Amino acid sequence: LEAVCADPGLGKRMRLRWHEGLTCEHAGAHLAATVMYACVLEGVLLGLARRDPQAANRALDAPKDKERKPRPLSGWKLADLIKVAKEVGWVPGDLIGYADQVRDARNLVHPSKQVDEGTEPDKRSSEIARVVVRGVVEAAAERAAERGAPPI
Repeated sequence: LEAVCADPGLGKRMRLRWHEGLTCEHAGAHLAATVMYACVLEGVLLGLARRDPQAANRALDAPKDKERKPRPLSGWKLADLIKVAKEVGWVPGDLIGYADQVRDARNLVHPSKQVDEGTEPDKRSSEIARVVVRGVVEAAAERAAERGAPPI
């Protein structure tokens, strides 16, 4: 994970979050695990945007301020990062669809959403989130290698 993120500090934190997600998953805290995996997803996509901020900011889906200028990357939401990653081609579109589902599952941390949906994350939920995030990391690394970008 450190290699995917442009900032070594961000990469280190994402590795720690990954292990925290595994710990939660093994303890049966599946919502907590899903939240941690979604955190890693956000960090990885932010790391990709930081590696190529020009491409990120040129994307049509890049969030803009009132003056139609791209917002600083630090203010982007996970939904923004997912849209831009798809548009720019950092991650294949089919995998991005699953990533968006992980984002949606992460939002079950909000009690009203969980009550409204009547959903209780279980072992399968956290396992799916883990597999999707791992796939995003692997796909991003493959795409970068195909483009001749510095290895991640």
